[in-house]
Amino acid sequence: IRSWAQSSETTALGKALGYLNTMENDSRLGNHIANQIPYNSILNLCAQKKDDTTALEIWDRILAPESRVVPNSVTLGTLLLTLVTANQLNKAVTILNKSERGSKGLLLTNTTCYNIVLDGLAKTGSQGADKDAILFLQTMNELSETGANPNVSPDRVTYGIVLSILSKRGIPAEQI
Repeated sequence: IRSWAQSSETTALGKALGYLNTMENDSRLGNHIANQIPYNSILNLCAQKKDDTTALEIWDRILAPESRVVPNSVTLGTLLLTLVTANQLNKAVTILNKSERGSKGLLLTNTTCYNIVLDGLAKTGSQGADKDAILFLQTMNELSETGANPNVSPDRVTYGIVLSILSKRGIPAEQI
C-alpha cells in the first residue's frame, strides 16, 4: 500500500484500496487490520489526489465499531489536509471540532491538526475566517493551559497563520 501511496500512477489510489480491501477481508488477519499505517498511507494518497470522498470513506471505516484500528494525530491530520486541499474546509472544521476526543476515547488533535485547518482558512479567505481563527486560537490556548489537551499548544506557525488571516482583514494584531 505504501508503494502505491508514493506512486504518481493515475490508478495508484484504486490499487492501494484494492490491497486494503484484501487485507481487511483476509481471514488469516482476522478480518481486521490492527494499526493505522495502511490507512494513513491511503489518506496521504487521497490528499495528493484531492479525493475527499474516498478519504471520508476510509475515516468511517477506521471509526467503525468493529474496527480495531486506533487513529492517531497523523491519521486525523492527513484527513484534514485532504479536506482542505479538496476545498472542503467546512467538513475539516466539523471533523476537527468533533475529534478533540476520538470515538475510541483517545486524544487525536494536536497543534499540526489545528494549523492545517487554520492554513485552509488563510488560503480561502472565507467570510468569518478572522473570527474562526481567533476562536481556534482561544480553543487551543484553553485546552493546553487547562491540561485538557497539552498537545494543542499554539506554536509560531499557529500565530503566523492567525496574524496572516487578521492582516488580510485589516485587523491589528493587538486585538488578539
